[in-house]
Amino acid sequence: MDGANNGKMQEERYAIDERRQVVDKILNALADKYNRLILTSTIDEPKSALQISKEHGIPASTVYRKLHMLEKDGLIKVDGSVIDNGKRYYLYKSNIKAINIIFTMNTLKVDVILNKDMKRSAYW
Repeated sequence: MDGANNGKMQEERYAIDERRQVVDKILNALADKYNRLILTSTIDEPKSALQISKEHGIPASTVYRKLHMLEKDGLIKVDGSVIDNGKRYYLYKSNIKAINIIFTMNTLKVDVILNKDMKRSAYW
């Protein structure tokens, strides 16, 4: 019984540590103005890096670098591609629809609403 409880506690600790890592990734991403622009720009429709660059006046190299980091952290995904003049452009879409953060003296709570086929009731 002791071994079972110990194993369960280790699993819970791992789950808590994993959640903290996810929260840290989200908060770090939101701290960067370019990341915020990229994420909000791709909530409703997938866009190419060049579209994002032109819309927001962000250098293309910065957009590609930020997209790579956001994709690695699971906050954005490749959602298709288009071919223009024989060149393939990937389209990116935010995995996040909304983020609610509550920060008090003793608590940090981060609620993430995923950007999937959401029903209206998810908001109300």
